[in-house]
Amino acid sequence: MFRTLTCISIALVCVFLGACSSVTTTHLVGEPIDAEQGAKLEGAWAGGDSLFLAHFLGDGKVQVASTKWNESEKKFKIDQDVLFVRSVGDAVFMQIPEQSEQGANTTTRYSLSRLLLTESGEIIYIPADAKQFGKAVDAGELTGKGEGLHADSTPDGFASDSRDIHLTGSKEQLDAYLTPEHLALLFTLEGSGVLRRLDQVDIKN
Repeated sequence: MFRTLTCISIALVCVFLGACSSVTTTHLVGEPIDAEQGAKLEGAWAGGDSLFLAHFLGDGKVQVASTKWNESEKKFKIDQDVLFVRSVGDAVFMQIPEQSEQGANTTTRYSLSRLLLTESGEIIYIPADAKQFGKAVDAGELTGKGEGLHADSTPDGFASDSRDIHLTGSKEQLDAYLTPEHLALLFTLEGSGVLRRLDQVDIKN
């Protein structure tokens, strides 16, 4: 299996982390955020050593771009992608599409993280805890499998010993599991980061 990660995915998932573990899903969770929530994501954002530009497209879709100076080409390089921002109850999740190749078949999966929109206008980006999701898979509470480091080497095949977790259960199963009680374990502030809005930047002109 080969996963194609977008530059946006790598920047957002790894910019705040030393190691890049991930949790992906077969289906998008929750329902698309509304226009009011989408407006809070509009603009230019700084996080880690990266700059992100975001424009809400509607239906829970956000066009995000990041730019970096390319020394060899002597120009800025812009990477962009459409992300999905959806909610389950009061919790807001960002899902980034990734391509997964299995033989001749190509499927799309979605990396999962949580967003907290603060009253001060900041975004707290919280990656999913692969180990905790793996424990839920091992306990039979979620349908999925471990991938990456140790996935094929552990005697009992424990998903919680794997670097990455892919959740294959239905949208309904995932939505029902993402309760406030479970969220406290599945998304912790360890490895999280803050995106700060650059209010003086007008991305539309």
